[in-house]
Amino acid sequence: MKHFVGLGKLLMLTVASTMLFFSISTVKANADSWWKYPSGWYLWSDSSKRWKTGWEYENGNWYYLDPNRQGQMTTGSTIIPIYNNFYNYYFDSAGHMKTGWANDNGRWLYLHPDGRFTYGWVYDKGIWYFVYPEMKTGWLGNLQTGWLGKAYPGSTSWYYLNPSNGHMSIGWQKISGSWYYFNGSGLTAIGWQYINGQWYYFNDDATMKTGWQQYGNDSWYYLGSSGAMLRNTLVDYSWLGNDGRSTLIK
Repeated sequence: MKHFVGLGKLLMLTVASTMLFFSISTVKANADSWWKYPSGWYLWSDSSKRWKTGWEYENGNWYYLDPNRQGQMTTGSTIIPIYNNFYNYYFDSAGHMKTGWANDNGRWLYLHPDGRFTYGWVYDKGIWYFVYPEMKTGWLGNLQTGWLGKAYPGSTSWYYLNPSNGHMSIGWQKISGSWYYFNGSGLTAIGWQYINGQWYYFNDDATMKTGWQQYGNDSWYYLGSSGAMLRNTLVDYSWLGNDGRSTLIK
């Protein structure tokens, strides 16, 4: 049961412990019951005759009643101490602890099944995402989109996360007018790559190359408009052999 109490029925008492108690003598609850005050929601325990604090499980949902706020129901992202560690959680406007994906004012978060914030790579329903850690008031997660840094120090390969949904790209992708290829691990292809029975060449910036391409000091190859290396054909008076290498016809 939920009750609403106006300002006129909210009394603040100062005691030695500086704890705040609220007078609700006009209404009595027969069991645990929710009470709405101007500052937020609180849960009254009829058995102990006090406001409940800490974690509370009710009707399939977890709530957190902040001990530092006299048991006020928590909403939004918050840091909760557990066994000398501090963890971020997210609670919706009804106070329900969220798991999985949650949207916090336009920022997508991913939360463990136990409610804790997740950072780094997240694998969900067959798709990889990256949740970037941000330090504000505690570590917060934020779904990354677009280009994501190099795979490891010294690597020339990058990841690309779909701007509309954060999905890690795999396979062929056209980005800002250029073609890229991402392997099964999501990394950009660099240099010569054999893909689906065809040879392709990718620049150091991972863009797919077309046209004439030199390899070594004296070997030239021709990459068609699709990027695939041509073989056994004539291009610009040069014969491309079975290995794709050109031979000038005189």
